[in-house]
Amino acid sequence: MKSQLCCKKKLIIDADSLFFKICCVTNDFEEACRLFDLKIKSLVSFLESKTGNSWEYQIYFQEKIKNFRLTIDPTYKANRKTQIPPNFNELKRWVKSNYPVKTANGTKETDDLIAEDANENCCICYIDKDLKQIYTAGLHLNYEKMELYKVERKEALKNFYTQMITGDCSDNIKALKGKGIKYAEKLFKNKSCYFYLTLKEYIKHYGTQKGWKVFRTNYKLLRLGNLSFIDY
Repeated sequence: MKSQLCCKKKLIIDADSLFFKICCVTNDFEEACRLFDLKIKSLVSFLESKTGNSWEYQIYFQEKIKNFRLTIDPTYKANRKTQIPPNFNELKRWVKSNYPVKTANGTKETDDLIAEDANENCCICYIDKDLKQIYTAGLHLNYEKMELYKVERKEALKNFYTQMITGDCSDNIKALKGKGIKYAEKLFKNKSCYFYLTLKEYIKHYGTQKGWKVFRTNYKLLRLGNLSFIDY
């Protein structure tokens, strides 16, 4: 039985992919604005109906920055050739003028800001698998599937080190060639020392010196915000 609406909580919405999806659906700017507003309202309504709490929201998105990850690896995201759809930047400007927003406009990315701001009173809303490493949020919401769930610390650790094994082709992060999700699942099955198991795989694949180097680089590239993924 749902409790009465009380104690406002915060819904943090990762809007970067949402802008892209909406602008790919319509070339009409006013329609894009209408669809965005409708989506935000539906997310808040869905969350309130599921939790019995009142939720305020904030939109997070990327503005042009000098990404700190490029100082770690100049090839980061170098493979991205996707053309920006019509009204993409216009929609972002409109949202910035009409909604409570927080933008990544320094050296960090949107995901980093969300990781740093997430706490037990927050629900983070996204479709990007990277954010499944955030164990500090009270709830997670997939805005495409409308799935609400919790990510505990151990699961978040496993999610992070799975990416350390598989890499991230969308961000041009290369890890262990030929090692996919099924390999990671088998490696981590009934285990808990993900850090050492993953490091051992890097050393086996690259050799000791290069293995350590590539491991450290990928750790810095894949880690979000101030999250720590050293097992303990």
